Amino acid sequence: MWAFILAGEIPIQIGNLQNLDYLALHSNNLTGSIPPKIFNISTITRITLADNHFSGHLPSTIGHSLPNMEWLIFPKNKLSGTIPNSITEASKISVLDLSYNSFSGLIPNTLGNLRLLNMLNLAYNCLTTESSANGWSFLPS
Repeated sequence: MWAFILAGEIPIQIGNLQNLDYLALHSNNLTGSIPPKIFNISTITRITLADNHFSGHLPSTIGHSLPNMEWLIFPKNKLSGTIPNSITEASKISVLDLSYNSFSGLIPNTLGNLRLLNMLNLAYNCLTTESSANGWSFLPS
């Protein structure tokens, strides 16, 4: 068995890889914020950044330039703030895992628009739902 542990911050130049399909940097010692330019790579389908030490917020425009995104996997980091409504503009998402972070605020009602979603993990955050009869107003009816 071998191990290669990356440390430090992801260089912003990673956003220049305009043909990138899959970014897997999980289980390292990466820190800082996730470079927003990653979320402008229209060819990317999967981002796996689990089990690092990323901090900061997800960009408010996270879903605007991700027409092919299928997996967003960011558990076990130190991400905070709210989950942006724009995340659902990446309408091909089938796996969304934001667990074990410090997200707070409302779970976006727009999550119910992700028709291909088959795995949603928001565990171990400080999230709430809008007041409604069932409390799960983000689910489609």
